[in-house]
Amino acid sequence: GIVRNPRTFSNELLQALAGRNLDLIMESIGGKIMKIGYDRLGAMGRHIVFGSAHYTTRSERPNYFRLIPKYLTRPRIDPQNMIAENKSIMAFNLIYLFDHIDLMHQMMDELSAMQLARPIIGHHFDFEDLPEAIRRFQSGVTMGKVVIVMPESKPFAYVT
Repeated sequence: GIVRNPRTFSNELLQALAGRNLDLIMESIGGKIMKIGYDRLGAMGRHIVFGSAHYTTRSERPNYFRLIPKYLTRPRIDPQNMIAENKSIMAFNLIYLFDHIDLMHQMMDELSAMQLARPIIGHHFDFEDLPEAIRRFQSGVTMGKVVIVMPESKPFAYVT
């Protein structure tokens, strides 16, 4: 997906919310964007973090000189303040599910039962084209979900 500019994102979010707070955030960017969203989370709000695009590179090799300052200046959220503000954060890594196929299928069934609006699909790639899909995703020019179609199955692996 497109990583937004934190300087303009904060204003865009405030304007879109028109004084309301957020109840649920599902966020995959990290960095300052994560903190901006968390600050707009209301009491009893839940912030679900499932990625960190802020720290990815657009090339095959990490640029440590660029990554180290981002890591050192990452947002710090104090658990004691979370208690006082009545907010929570949950984080997970989707890669965990590759070793737990039964759990993944159970979760997919539960999500399907919720009848949520379908996500915007920006690109489809066959599994054999996975390296190209990753390069496209890392380029930062994708919009919507990048779907990897597994052999002899329905599309189920979303790279977000």
